[in-house]
Amino acid sequence: MAEYGVCIIKNVPLEDQMVKKVAEFIAPIQKTIYEDVFNVKVDMKPINIAYSNSYLGFHLDLVYYEAPPGIQFLHCLQ
Repeated sequence: MAEYGVCIIKNVPLEDQMVKKVAEFIAPIQKTIYEDVFNVKVDMKPINIAYSNSYLGFHLDLVYYEAPPGIQFLHCLQ
């Protein structure tokens, strides 16, 4: 994490909410307006690039928050 800004954790079970369980091993989860876990799903008529199947490079979310997230976890189930 410190050198590249990315870490890949392998063999995480493909179960709903597993990303939360893994994250809680590392640090407390910070709730946002999107709750503690946010499910991203592709919409055929997206209103935001986050809901499309378009390439979305490395970026930070919620940087405008007073206390933005320090680490974000992504878990692809499909």
